[in-house]
Amino acid sequence: MSTFLFELMSRTLVSVFLLLNLAIINYMHQNKVTLLAGVVHELPDDMSEAILADQKIAEAWNALTPLARNEWICWTTIVKKAETREEHIHRLREDLLAGKKRPCCWPGCPHRRESAKKWFKNAD
Repeated sequence: MSTFLFELMSRTLVSVFLLLNLAIINYMHQNKVTLLAGVVHELPDDMSEAILADQKIAEAWNALTPLARNEWICWTTIVKKAETREEHIHRLREDLLAGKKRPCCWPGCPHRRESAKKWFKNAD
């Protein structure tokens, strides 16, 4: 592939990504969708954008209990690598569409439950 073609494709992808983000922000402002937070954790921007990208996911998110939302937020944000966080956000979207209420195989938020701290070295 030529350098010119590769650069053109890269710029096109960046433009599409920026347009998508603008569309999400516009949707949020027009529809005044408010996503609810967890008990201990606030909802980070990257998770908000991913949830708001689909109305069904946003509705499923807001239908969760505050403790369940907290578990999803902690499960997503406690990881170290950005790629793992992206995988967790992707799985969050899939699981909410499938009707799941909490992340599978998760010992719980170590910031809220003392008994869950033993599973995390640097949870504080």
